[in-house]
Amino acid sequence: MTTPMTHYSNGKPDPTILVTEAIDRAVEAIDKRIDAQGLRISDQIVSVDKLTEAKFVTYGTMLKAQAEQVGIALTASEKAIGKAETTVSDQLKALATADSTARDNNLKLIEDVKERLALLTTEFSNYKGRAAATQTIVTIGLFLSLVAFEIFART
Repeated sequence: MTTPMTHYSNGKPDPTILVTEAIDRAVEAIDKRIDAQGLRISDQIVSVDKLTEAKFVTYGTMLKAQAEQVGIALTASEKAIGKAETTVSDQLKALATADSTARDNNLKLIEDVKERLALLTTEFSNYKGRAAATQTIVTIGLFLSLVAFEIFART
């Protein structure tokens, strides 16, 4: 095995060996720089990961709090709707009762008017002037019909 020649026979160093050594030193320096930058980049990635994780935790906490607030608002809204439904139901029942009472009163009035008309008819039929009595009864009947119509129109 022969050893590489580091110098020419004239005593000058072999430039290929010097160049190779310089390249090796440059490659080592570059490797060190790349390693150092790689470590810095790794540190930055870790920092970004930690920051991202912290943001996700923060956002998760915020979303959970908002979800709880929405749940509370929905519960309150459901209670308010239930109360409103009960109130409307009670009001409708009260209106139905009032309407029924008004109709019953109107029917009683109509029956009363019919009875009075029957009495008037009997009284007028006893008079000798039947034509005048008939005309009066018809007029009273029309009047009572208008009164009954007005009563029903109001309810």
